[in-house]
Amino acid sequence: MTALRRNPLQLERLDARITPAITVRAQAGNLFVTGYPNDVLTFTQTAANQIKVSDGATNYGPYSVPSGINATLQRFNQGVLFDTGNFTYSGNVNIDLGLGSAFAGLREVSVFDSNGTVGGLGKIAANVSIRNGSGSEYISIGRPSLATGVDLPVQVNGSVFISTRFNAGPDTFELVPGSIVQTNISTTNVDFVTIGFYDPGSPTLATVGGNVVANNPTPAFGFLVETFAKIGGSLTAVSTAGSFAPAALILNDGTTIGTNLTTAFGNGNNILFLGTQIPGLAAPVVGATTNFTSGTGSDSVFAIDDLADNDNMTFFGNVSMSLGAGDNAVNYDPLAFTLGNFTLSASNGNNVVTSALTSSFDGYVGGNLSVTLGNGDNVINFGGTCSGNQIVFQTGGGNDIVNINATAFAPASKLFVYLNGGDDTLNLDSSNFFSGYIDGGWGFGDDFNTSVALPFTWTVTGFEL
Repeated sequence: MTALRRNPLQLERLDARITPAITVRAQAGNLFVTGYPNDVLTFTQTAANQIKVSDGATNYGPYSVPSGINATLQRFNQGVLFDTGNFTYSGNVNIDLGLGSAFAGLREVSVFDSNGTVGGLGKIAANVSIRNGSGSEYISIGRPSLATGVDLPVQVNGSVFISTRFNAGPDTFELVPGSIVQTNISTTNVDFVTIGFYDPGSPTLATVGGNVVANNPTPAFGFLVETFAKIGGSLTAVSTAGSFAPAALILNDGTTIGTNLTTAFGNGNNILFLGTQIPGLAAPVVGATTNFTSGTGSDSVFAIDDLADNDNMTFFGNVSMSLGAGDNAVNYDPLAFTLGNFTLSASNGNNVVTSALTSSFDGYVGGNLSVTLGNGDNVINFGGTCSGNQIVFQTGGGNDIVNINATAFAPASKLFVYLNGGDDTLNLDSSNFFSGYIDGGWGFGDDFNTSVALPFTWTVTGFEL
Protein backbone atom coordinates (compact mmCIF):
# COMPACT_ATOMS: atom_id res chain seq x y z
CA MET A 1 0.00 0.00 0.00
CA THR A 2 1.29 3.41 -0.91
CA ALA A 3 1.07 5.98 1.90
CA LEU A 4 -0.77 9.18 1.10
CA ARG A 5 1.39 12.35 1.17
CA ARG A 6 -0.14 14.85 3.56
CA ASN A 7 0.61 18.57 3.73
CA PRO A 8 2.23 19.37 7.07
CA LEU A 9 0.13 21.17 9.63
CA GLN A 10 0.98 24.86 9.93
CA LEU A 11 -0.31 28.04 11.54
CA GLU A 12 -1.84 30.69 9.31
CA ARG A 13 -0.11 34.09 9.43
CA LEU A 14 -2.20 36.35 11.60
CA ASP A 15 -1.70 39.43 9.43
CA ALA A 16 -3.26 37.59 6.47
CA ARG A 17 -6.48 37.10 8.50
CA ILE A 18 -6.88 40.69 9.65
CA THR A 19 -10.23 42.23 8.77
CA PRO A 20 -9.89 46.00 8.29
CA ALA A 21 -11.45 47.82 11.25
CA ILE A 22 -10.41 50.38 13.81
CA THR A 23 -11.31 51.08 17.41
CA VAL A 24 -11.45 54.69 18.59
CA ARG A 25 -11.70 55.79 22.23
CA ALA A 26 -10.96 58.89 24.29
CA GLN A 27 -9.64 58.61 27.82
CA ALA A 28 -8.22 61.20 30.23
CA GLY A 29 -7.57 63.74 27.49
CA ASN A 30 -5.91 61.20 25.17
CA LEU A 31 -7.20 59.70 21.95
CA PHE A 32 -6.42 56.04 21.19
CA VAL A 33 -6.88 54.52 17.74
CA THR A 34 -6.05 50.87 17.15
CA GLY A 35 -6.57 48.25 14.43
CA TYR A 36 -6.39 48.22 10.65
CA PRO A 37 -7.99 51.16 8.79
CA ASN A 38 -10.09 50.20 5.81
CA ASP A 39 -9.25 53.40 3.88
CA VAL A 40 -7.28 56.61 4.42
CA LEU A 41 -7.07 57.24 8.16
CA THR A 42 -7.41 60.98 8.79
CA PHE A 43 -7.20 62.96 12.01
CA THR A 44 -8.76 66.42 11.53
CA GLN A 45 -8.57 69.17 14.12
CA THR A 46 -11.91 70.98 13.86
CA ALA A 47 -11.11 73.39 16.72
CA ALA A 48 -8.24 73.63 19.18
CA ASN A 49 -7.74 70.10 20.62
CA GLN A 50 -10.98 68.86 19.00
CA ILE A 51 -10.15 65.83 16.85
CA LYS A 52 -12.36 64.04 14.34
CA VAL A 53 -11.20 60.62 13.11
CA SER A 54 -12.14 59.39 9.63
CA ASP A 55 -11.60 55.96 8.15
CA GLY A 56 -12.52 56.83 4.60
CA ALA A 57 -16.18 57.92 4.74
CA THR A 58 -16.69 56.59 8.30
CA ASN A 59 -16.34 59.33 10.94
CA TYR A 60 -15.75 59.19 14.69
CA GLY A 61 -15.96 62.12 17.09
CA PRO A 62 -14.96 64.87 17.38
CA TYR A 63 -13.26 64.29 20.72
CA SER A 64 -11.74 66.81 23.13
CA VAL A 65 -8.28 65.29 23.64
CA PRO A 66 -5.67 67.93 24.56
CA SER A 67 -3.08 65.51 25.99
CA GLY A 68 -2.14 63.29 23.07
CA ILE A 69 -3.00 61.34 19.92
CA ASN A 70 -1.94 57.68 20.00
CA ALA A 71 -2.50 55.57 16.90
CA THR A 72 -1.27 51.98 17.15
CA LEU A 73 -2.06 50.24 13.89
CA GLN A 74 -1.67 46.62 12.83
CA ARG A 75 -1.18 47.98 9.32
CA PHE A 76 -2.95 50.47 7.04
CA ASN A 77 -4.23 50.72 3.49
CA GLN A 78 -4.02 54.08 1.70
CA GLY A 79 -2.47 56.61 4.08
CA VAL A 80 -2.39 58.15 7.56
CA LEU A 81 -2.92 61.92 7.75
CA PHE A 82 -3.09 64.51 10.55
CA ASP A 83 -4.59 67.89 9.61
CA THR A 84 -4.01 70.62 12.21
CA GLY A 85 -6.64 72.73 10.47
CA ASN A 86 -4.92 76.07 11.22
CA PHE A 87 -5.32 75.47 14.95
CA THR A 88 -2.81 74.58 17.66
CA TYR A 89 -2.88 71.07 19.04
CA SER A 90 -1.40 71.02 22.55
CA GLY A 91 -0.42 67.35 22.92
CA ASN A 92 1.94 64.81 21.38
CA VAL A 93 1.12 62.99 18.14
CA ASN A 94 2.30 59.35 18.20
CA ILE A 95 1.68 57.10 15.19
CA ASP A 96 2.78 53.45 15.05
CA LEU A 97 2.29 52.17 11.49
CA GLY A 98 2.64 48.51 12.43
CA LEU A 99 3.46 46.40 9.38
CA GLY A 100 2.77 49.34 7.07
CA SER A 101 0.62 49.54 3.97
CA ALA A 102 -0.92 46.40 2.50
CA PHE A 103 -0.40 47.87 -0.98
CA ALA A 104 2.76 48.29 -3.07
CA GLY A 105 4.30 51.70 -3.66
CA LEU A 106 4.82 54.76 -1.50
CA ARG A 107 1.99 55.59 0.90
CA GLU A 108 1.59 59.01 2.52
CA VAL A 109 1.95 59.54 6.25
CA SER A 110 1.72 63.25 6.90
CA VAL A 111 1.18 66.04 9.39
CA PHE A 112 0.03 69.24 7.67
CA ASP A 113 -2.23 72.29 7.76
CA SER A 114 -4.96 72.18 5.13
CA ASN A 115 -4.95 76.02 5.11
CA GLY A 116 -1.23 76.11 4.33
CA THR A 117 -1.63 77.37 0.77
CA VAL A 118 -3.43 80.52 1.97
CA GLY A 119 -1.02 81.44 4.73
CA GLY A 120 -2.23 79.18 7.49
CA LEU A 121 0.34 77.60 9.75
CA GLY A 122 -1.29 75.20 12.15
CA LYS A 123 0.80 74.03 15.05
CA ILE A 124 1.53 71.02 17.20
CA ALA A 125 2.77 72.31 20.54
CA ALA A 126 4.53 69.09 21.57
CA ASN A 127 6.31 66.26 19.71
CA VAL A 128 5.52 64.18 16.62
CA SER A 129 6.62 60.54 16.59
CA ILE A 130 6.09 58.14 13.64
CA ARG A 131 7.49 54.62 13.68
CA ASN A 132 7.51 51.23 11.92
CA GLY A 133 5.78 50.61 8.56
CA SER A 134 6.68 48.45 5.58
CA GLY A 135 9.73 50.47 4.57
CA SER A 136 7.92 52.09 1.62
CA GLU A 137 6.36 55.09 3.34
CA TYR A 138 6.45 58.75 2.30
CA ILE A 139 6.47 60.56 5.64
CA SER A 140 6.05 64.30 5.52
CA ILE A 141 5.75 67.32 7.71
CA GLY A 142 3.69 69.50 5.39
CA ARG A 143 2.63 67.51 2.29
CA PRO A 144 -0.34 65.12 2.44
CA SER A 145 -0.10 63.91 -1.17
CA LEU A 146 3.06 63.02 -3.01
CA ALA A 147 1.09 62.77 -6.26
CA THR A 148 -0.32 66.33 -6.22
CA GLY A 149 2.90 67.88 -4.90
CA VAL A 150 1.04 70.63 -2.98
CA ASP A 151 2.88 71.91 0.10
CA LEU A 152 0.69 72.60 3.13
CA PRO A 153 3.23 73.83 5.71
CA VAL A 154 2.81 73.25 9.42
CA GLN A 155 4.76 74.03 12.59
CA VAL A 156 5.91 71.58 15.27
CA ASN A 157 7.02 73.33 18.43
CA GLY A 158 8.60 70.20 19.86
CA SER A 159 10.72 67.56 18.12
CA VAL A 160 10.04 65.14 15.28
CA PHE A 161 11.08 61.49 15.63
CA ILE A 162 10.87 59.14 12.63
CA SER A 163 11.90 55.48 12.96
CA THR A 164 10.98 53.17 10.08
CA ARG A 165 11.54 49.47 9.58
CA PHE A 166 15.17 48.33 9.52
CA ASN A 167 16.70 47.66 6.09
CA ALA A 168 13.31 47.55 4.35
CA GLY A 169 13.29 50.75 2.20
CA PRO A 170 13.13 52.75 0.14
CA ASP A 171 11.24 55.20 2.34
CA THR A 172 11.28 58.98 2.51
CA PHE A 173 10.99 61.75 5.07
CA GLU A 174 10.47 65.35 4.01
CA LEU A 175 10.17 68.62 5.90
CA VAL A 176 8.53 70.71 3.20
CA PRO A 177 9.44 74.31 2.36
CA GLY A 178 7.85 76.73 4.80
CA SER A 179 7.37 74.12 7.52
CA ILE A 180 8.98 74.71 10.89
CA VAL A 181 10.27 72.34 13.56
CA GLN A 182 11.25 74.42 16.54
CA THR A 183 13.40 71.80 18.25
CA ASN A 184 15.06 68.68 16.73
CA ILE A 185 14.49 66.17 13.92
CA SER A 186 15.71 62.59 14.27
CA THR A 187 15.28 59.91 11.59
CA THR A 188 16.31 56.25 11.87
CA ASN A 189 16.42 53.77 8.95
CA VAL A 190 14.93 56.33 6.53
CA ASP A 191 16.58 56.08 3.11
CA PHE A 192 15.85 59.56 1.70
CA VAL A 193 15.78 62.51 4.10
CA THR A 194 14.89 65.92 2.67
CA ILE A 195 15.01 68.94 4.97
CA GLY A 196 13.46 71.53 2.68
CA PHE A 197 13.30 71.35 -1.10
CA TYR A 198 14.29 73.97 -3.67
CA ASP A 199 11.39 75.00 -5.93
CA PRO A 200 12.37 77.67 -8.50
CA GLY A 201 8.81 79.00 -8.49
CA SER A 202 8.73 79.45 -4.71
CA PRO A 203 12.20 79.21 -3.13
CA THR A 204 11.08 79.02 0.51
CA LEU A 205 13.35 77.51 3.15
CA ALA A 206 12.29 74.98 5.73
CA THR A 207 13.32 75.77 9.32
CA VAL A 208 14.70 73.61 12.13
CA GLY A 209 15.47 75.38 15.39
CA GLY A 210 17.67 72.64 16.83
CA ASN A 211 19.59 69.64 15.49
CA VAL A 212 18.96 67.26 12.60
CA VAL A 213 20.18 63.65 12.92
CA ALA A 214 19.66 61.17 10.05
CA ASN A 215 20.89 57.68 10.93
CA ASN A 216 20.56 54.77 8.51
CA PRO A 217 22.92 51.93 9.54
CA THR A 218 22.34 49.63 6.54
CA PRO A 219 20.41 51.29 3.69
CA ALA A 220 18.52 48.84 1.49
CA PHE A 221 19.15 50.78 -1.73
CA GLY A 222 20.97 54.01 -0.91
CA PHE A 223 21.03 56.88 1.55
CA LEU A 224 20.44 60.54 0.66
CA VAL A 225 20.24 63.58 2.92
CA GLU A 226 19.43 66.86 1.18
CA THR A 227 18.83 70.31 2.67
CA PHE A 228 17.28 73.59 1.63
CA ALA A 229 16.80 74.89 5.12
CA LYS A 230 17.87 77.04 8.01
CA ILE A 231 19.11 74.66 10.72
CA GLY A 232 19.84 76.37 14.02
CA GLY A 233 21.90 73.55 15.49
CA SER A 234 23.92 70.73 13.95
CA LEU A 235 23.39 68.37 11.03
CA THR A 236 24.49 64.73 11.35
CA ALA A 237 24.14 62.14 8.57
CA VAL A 238 25.37 58.63 9.41
CA SER A 239 25.46 55.37 7.45
CA THR A 240 27.71 52.92 9.25
CA ALA A 241 31.00 51.55 7.94
CA GLY A 242 29.55 48.11 7.21
CA SER A 243 27.18 49.45 4.56
CA PHE A 244 28.02 49.12 0.84
CA ALA A 245 25.06 51.16 -0.43
CA PRO A 246 25.93 54.56 -1.91
CA ALA A 247 25.30 57.58 0.28
CA ALA A 248 25.11 61.30 -0.45
CA LEU A 249 24.75 64.60 1.36
CA ILE A 250 23.63 67.65 -0.66
CA LEU A 251 23.61 71.12 0.87
CA ASN A 252 21.70 73.33 -1.52
CA ASP A 253 22.44 77.05 -1.75
CA GLY A 254 20.45 78.90 0.90
CA THR A 255 21.23 76.28 3.55
CA THR A 256 22.72 77.41 6.86
CA ILE A 257 23.87 75.09 9.64
CA GLY A 258 24.28 76.86 12.96
CA THR A 259 26.90 74.60 14.51
CA ASN A 260 28.51 71.33 13.38
CA LEU A 261 28.23 69.27 10.20
CA THR A 262 29.05 65.59 10.74
CA THR A 263 28.86 63.02 7.95
CA ALA A 264 29.93 59.38 8.33
CA PHE A 265 29.29 57.09 5.38
CA GLY A 266 30.06 53.44 4.67
CA ASN A 267 31.82 51.55 1.88
CA GLY A 268 29.69 52.63 -1.06
CA ASN A 269 30.58 55.29 -3.64
CA ASN A 270 29.64 58.37 -1.65
CA ILE A 271 29.15 62.04 -2.53
CA LEU A 272 29.35 65.21 -0.47
CA PHE A 273 27.91 68.09 -2.50
CA LEU A 274 28.36 71.45 -0.74
CA GLY A 275 26.68 74.13 -2.84
CA THR A 276 24.54 73.97 -5.97
CA GLN A 277 24.99 77.29 -7.85
CA ILE A 278 21.38 78.52 -7.49
CA PRO A 279 21.14 82.14 -8.74
CA GLY A 280 20.02 84.62 -6.10
CA LEU A 281 20.77 82.36 -3.13
CA ALA A 282 23.85 82.44 -0.95
CA ALA A 283 26.12 79.39 -0.87
CA PRO A 284 25.80 77.10 2.17
CA VAL A 285 27.27 78.06 5.53
CA VAL A 286 28.47 75.78 8.35
CA GLY A 287 28.79 77.69 11.61
CA ALA A 288 31.27 75.43 13.42
CA THR A 289 33.25 72.24 12.68
CA THR A 290 32.83 69.97 9.66
CA ASN A 291 33.74 66.27 9.80
CA PHE A 292 33.41 63.74 6.98
CA THR A 293 34.49 60.10 7.21
CA SER A 294 33.93 57.30 4.72
CA GLY A 295 34.87 53.70 3.91
CA THR A 296 36.42 51.86 1.00
CA GLY A 297 34.29 53.22 -1.83
CA SER A 298 35.26 55.88 -4.34
CA ASP A 299 34.13 59.12 -2.73
CA SER A 300 33.72 62.61 -4.17
CA VAL A 301 33.63 65.89 -2.25
CA PHE A 302 32.61 69.12 -3.96
CA ALA A 303 32.83 72.57 -2.34
CA ILE A 304 31.28 74.39 -5.28
CA ASP A 305 31.48 78.11 -6.06
CA ASP A 306 28.20 79.88 -6.78
CA LEU A 307 29.40 81.65 -9.91
CA ALA A 308 26.01 83.25 -10.59
CA ASP A 309 26.30 85.25 -7.35
CA ASN A 310 30.10 85.24 -6.96
CA ASP A 311 29.52 83.51 -3.64
CA ASN A 312 31.35 80.80 -1.71
CA MET A 313 30.77 77.79 0.49
CA THR A 314 31.80 78.91 3.99
CA PHE A 315 33.06 76.81 6.90
CA PHE A 316 33.47 78.93 10.03
CA GLY A 317 35.26 76.19 11.98
CA ASN A 318 37.75 73.42 11.28
CA VAL A 319 37.23 70.98 8.41
CA SER A 320 38.33 67.35 8.75
CA MET A 321 37.89 64.72 6.03
CA SER A 322 39.00 61.11 6.45
CA LEU A 323 38.43 59.04 3.32
CA GLY A 324 38.95 55.32 2.85
CA ALA A 325 40.82 53.21 0.32
CA GLY A 326 38.79 54.01 -2.80
CA ASP A 327 39.70 56.36 -5.65
CA ASN A 328 38.67 59.61 -3.98
CA ALA A 329 38.35 63.17 -5.29
CA VAL A 330 38.20 66.37 -3.23
CA ASN A 331 37.26 69.55 -5.08
CA TYR A 332 37.73 72.89 -3.32
CA ASP A 333 36.77 75.75 -5.60
CA PRO A 334 38.37 79.23 -5.63
CA LEU A 335 35.71 80.97 -3.53
CA ALA A 336 35.38 78.21 -0.91
CA PHE A 337 36.26 79.58 2.52
CA THR A 338 37.42 77.80 5.68
CA LEU A 339 38.12 79.98 8.70
CA GLY A 340 39.84 77.22 10.71
CA ASN A 341 42.17 74.33 9.87
CA PHE A 342 41.60 72.04 6.89
CA THR A 343 42.75 68.42 7.39
CA LEU A 344 42.36 65.76 4.69
CA SER A 345 43.48 62.15 4.80
CA ALA A 346 42.81 59.30 2.39
CA SER A 347 43.95 55.70 2.21
CA ASN A 348 45.43 53.62 -0.60
CA GLY A 349 43.35 54.60 -3.61
CA ASN A 350 44.25 56.94 -6.46
CA ASN A 351 43.28 60.25 -4.88
CA VAL A 352 42.89 63.64 -6.52
CA VAL A 353 42.85 66.93 -4.60
CA THR A 354 41.79 69.65 -6.99
CA SER A 355 38.95 71.99 -7.99
CA ALA A 356 36.01 71.23 -10.23
CA LEU A 357 36.38 74.66 -11.82
CA THR A 358 40.11 75.24 -12.14
CA SER A 359 41.78 71.84 -11.67
CA SER A 360 43.35 73.24 -8.52
CA PHE A 361 42.63 73.35 -4.78
CA ASP A 362 42.07 77.09 -5.00
CA GLY A 363 39.97 78.10 -2.02
CA TYR A 364 40.94 79.88 1.21
CA VAL A 365 42.09 78.22 4.44
CA GLY A 366 42.43 80.49 7.45
CA GLY A 367 44.32 77.97 9.59
CA ASN A 368 46.73 75.16 8.79
CA LEU A 369 46.30 72.90 5.75
CA SER A 370 47.26 69.23 5.94
CA VAL A 371 46.81 66.59 3.20
CA THR A 372 47.96 63.00 3.83
CA LEU A 373 47.36 60.43 1.08
CA GLY A 374 48.07 56.70 0.87
CA ASN A 375 49.94 54.42 -1.54
CA GLY A 376 47.95 55.05 -4.70
CA ASP A 377 48.94 57.29 -7.60
CA ASN A 378 47.85 60.61 -6.14
CA VAL A 379 47.53 64.11 -7.59
CA ILE A 380 47.54 67.32 -5.56
CA ASN A 381 46.93 70.60 -7.38
CA PHE A 382 47.28 73.52 -4.97
CA GLY A 383 46.68 77.09 -6.02
CA GLY A 384 44.83 78.44 -3.03
CA THR A 385 45.43 80.88 -0.20
CA CYS A 386 46.39 79.89 3.33
CA SER A 387 46.90 82.08 6.41
CA GLY A 388 47.99 79.37 8.83
CA ASN A 389 51.46 78.54 10.11
CA GLN A 390 52.02 75.54 7.87
CA ILE A 391 50.91 73.56 4.84
CA VAL A 392 51.77 69.85 4.73
CA PHE A 393 51.37 67.59 1.68
CA GLN A 394 52.35 63.96 2.30
CA THR A 395 51.90 60.98 -0.03
CA GLY A 396 52.64 57.26 0.13
CA GLY A 397 54.42 54.75 -2.07
CA GLY A 398 52.68 55.40 -5.37
CA ASN A 399 53.69 57.56 -8.33
CA ASP A 400 52.48 60.93 -7.13
CA ILE A 401 52.23 64.38 -8.69
CA VAL A 402 52.15 67.57 -6.63
CA ASN A 403 51.62 70.88 -8.42
CA ILE A 404 52.15 74.14 -6.53
CA ASN A 405 50.49 76.50 -8.97
CA ALA A 406 51.29 80.14 -9.64
CA THR A 407 48.18 81.32 -7.74
CA ALA A 408 49.32 79.65 -4.49
CA PHE A 409 49.71 82.34 -1.83
CA ALA A 410 50.64 81.64 1.80
CA PRO A 411 53.31 84.14 2.89
CA ALA A 412 52.98 83.21 6.58
CA SER A 413 52.99 79.45 6.02
CA LYS A 414 55.83 76.95 6.06
CA LEU A 415 55.37 74.51 3.17
CA PHE A 416 56.30 70.87 3.74
CA VAL A 417 56.05 68.27 0.96
CA TYR A 418 56.93 64.60 1.66
CA LEU A 419 56.56 62.35 -1.38
CA ASN A 420 58.00 59.12 0.08
CA GLY A 421 58.33 56.06 -2.23
CA GLY A 422 57.41 55.80 -5.90
CA ASP A 423 58.45 57.83 -8.93
CA ASP A 424 57.12 61.23 -7.97
CA THR A 425 56.93 64.65 -9.60
CA LEU A 426 56.77 68.07 -7.99
CA ASN A 427 56.08 71.12 -10.15
CA LEU A 428 56.67 74.41 -8.32
CA ASP A 429 55.36 77.63 -9.86
CA SER A 430 55.02 79.73 -6.70
CA SER A 431 57.39 80.50 -3.85
CA ASN A 432 54.90 82.72 -2.00
CA PHE A 433 55.44 80.88 1.29
CA PHE A 434 57.35 81.74 4.45
CA SER A 435 59.69 78.80 3.76
CA GLY A 436 59.71 75.44 2.01
CA TYR A 437 60.93 71.90 2.64
CA ILE A 438 60.49 69.50 -0.31
CA ASP A 439 61.46 65.83 0.09
CA GLY A 440 61.13 63.55 -2.95
CA GLY A 441 61.48 60.39 -0.85
CA TRP A 442 63.21 57.16 -1.79
CA GLY A 443 62.00 56.65 -5.35
CA PHE A 444 64.45 56.31 -8.25
CA GLY A 445 62.66 58.43 -10.87
CA ASP A 446 61.61 61.54 -8.94
CA ASP A 447 61.42 64.88 -10.77
CA PHE A 448 61.55 68.37 -9.35
CA ASN A 449 60.58 71.19 -11.73
CA THR A 450 60.38 74.87 -10.87
CA SER A 451 59.73 78.10 -12.75
CA VAL A 452 60.59 80.36 -9.80
CA ALA A 453 63.77 81.27 -7.96
CA LEU A 454 63.92 79.61 -4.54
CA PRO A 455 64.79 81.76 -1.51
CA PHE A 456 67.57 80.59 0.80
CA THR A 457 64.93 79.48 3.34
CA TRP A 458 63.95 76.57 1.06
CA THR A 459 65.33 73.02 1.14
CA VAL A 460 64.87 70.53 -1.69
CA THR A 461 66.10 66.95 -1.18
CA GLY A 462 65.49 63.39 -2.36
CA PHE A 463 65.24 64.14 -6.08
CA GLU A 464 67.50 62.54 -8.70
CA LEU A 465 69.65 64.95 -10.69
